[in-house]
Amino acid sequence: MTRLELPLPPSANQLWRVVGSRVVKSSAYRSWLEIAGFELLRQRPVAVPSPVAVSLVLRGRVYLGRDLDNFAKPVLDLLRHHEVIAGDNLTHVRRVQLDFAACECEPVLMVAVGPWEDDGEGLFERG
Repeated sequence: MTRLELPLPPSANQLWRVVGSRVVKSSAYRSWLEIAGFELLRQRPVAVPSPVAVSLVLRGRVYLGRDLDNFAKPVLDLLRHHEVIAGDNLTHVRRVQLDFAACECEPVLMVAVGPWEDDGEGLFERG
């Protein structure tokens, strides 16, 4: 299991910009990738073989109008880029769990990556 604490990424809605006829990473996304990449490397994560389950817990004082699901894409891209996970498609990532824990602390995104186990305990199997 690999555990990380990362700065909050920009919303998935703010990752890309159209410049002329090209789609490019936004300056906010490039900046976050650099800062979060240094933070990830500082924590020396261990690569997790596929398939994986990823858990993201957003903690702290954050704007409550943000969509929780918009945190997943940039983090999965970062994990793939730094080879913590082999890829971010369905071949490699089988479960993504997202949680929000409000507290009067500084915002942080806690990330856990571990092996995926088909335990049959998904929400649909629980009845």
